[in-house]
Amino acid sequence: MWVSPRSVPQLALHQPHIWCVPLQAEQEQLQQWWRILSPDEQKKAERYRFEKNTRQYIQARGILRELLGQYLDCPPNSIEFGYNTYDKPNLKPENKLKFNVSHSGEMALLAFNWEDEIGVDIEDRTRAIEIDVVAKQFFSPNEVNTLMALPLSEQQITFFNCWTRKEAIIKALGTGLAFPLNQFEVSMKVGSPARLLATHWDPAEAANWYMASFTPAENYIGAFAVRGPVSDLQLWQWGRREGI
Repeated sequence: MWVSPRSVPQLALHQPHIWCVPLQAEQEQLQQWWRILSPDEQKKAERYRFEKNTRQYIQARGILRELLGQYLDCPPNSIEFGYNTYDKPNLKPENKLKFNVSHSGEMALLAFNWEDEIGVDIEDRTRAIEIDVVAKQFFSPNEVNTLMALPLSEQQITFFNCWTRKEAIIKALGTGLAFPLNQFEVSMKVGSPARLLATHWDPAEAANWYMASFTPAENYIGAFAVRGPVSDLQLWQWGRREGI
């Protein structure tokens, strides 16, 4: 399902790319990525308390710059980022290329698309979490009822199905958790296709969205959302291949 290409494929309109990236780079490669980060990015990397988080940030940001450089045909260190009110990054000056990044544990997902805003989320589903407490705080009443009615053996994966799909939506909206997660509903049962089912602010809104869910690696769940059409979602694995 996830293909490691020899070079960065062409990004076509309505054909988003999602890259799965294991965050386990060696020191030599980290030093190369460090040199293409902006001073602000370097300062942010140094503010992390744990070295592991610093290394993961450098790798994720370095690969983001490399891929943006390939798609835009420009040097990775020349790329400038701006941020909206909710700290979602974008390109400066404004560009039709949209992107989004998520990381959890030892994995990251990077998504790219022309024109339509996108959101991507990845979660390590082995991490300890009080499922009932978090669901009751963030999910809609219908989603909570669906989750709590399931056998305990199914609740964890169902919770993360719901959480990643909701996160992908609000990241595409660019609002983060400032947007109430209980104001829209997504599919969540194991085996159900990823879909935005309903929004409380506009009954017709759900039809405007494309959503996908996938397993980037063992014990990880990911989701992607875009408010716009998708003709072909392409899943790529970052690797040490020629040209990338």
